[in-house]
Amino acid sequence: MALAGLEKLSNRERMLIGLGIIALLFLVADRVVVREIRNNLRRMSIEAGKTKERLGGSQKILAQRKDIEGQFSEIKGYVPPSGSNVVSEMSTEIEKLATDSGVSLLDRKEQPVVRMDFFDKHTVKAEMEGPTDSIMKFLQAIESSVHLLRVSRLEFTRVAKGGEKYGKGTIMIDKIVPKDVEK
Repeated sequence: MALAGLEKLSNRERMLIGLGIIALLFLVADRVVVREIRNNLRRMSIEAGKTKERLGGSQKILAQRKDIEGQFSEIKGYVPPSGSNVVSEMSTEIEKLATDSGVSLLDRKEQPVVRMDFFDKHTVKAEMEGPTDSIMKFLQAIESSVHLLRVSRLEFTRVAKGGEKYGKGTIMIDKIVPKDVEK
């Protein structure tokens, strides 16, 4: 019935109606298809930019890999292998440093391990005596040890012993050990 009315229209009116329908179809296609594709392309472009930024950061890290591995190989000797007896190694190192410095260790006691999120703190308490100069060498040797020992507490008393500067005291020595270290 609607087509019957088209026959009465002139060619020019039919052409204008046809162009109108085509324009309407283009508008609908633009709203439904083209804008959706454009929005998807815009979203993908933003995601690609973000991914490119992350990739750039990853490439910077990869470029530093050899430097980082070199630094790690320099310091990995400081970290004890997993499963090793840290306190035993500490005690052996402390005894060696004391002997080399001329200090006598009278008693050594392991203190409870303090467990933190990323590391464990091992502590050894030791009674010591010796010439004052030797005790100073011992303290310096502890602080510069490759085992990263640290004096956390020192009680020191000077004692007269044959006219020589002599000392006696208690020392607390700590070692921080990171958890889950891979070698």
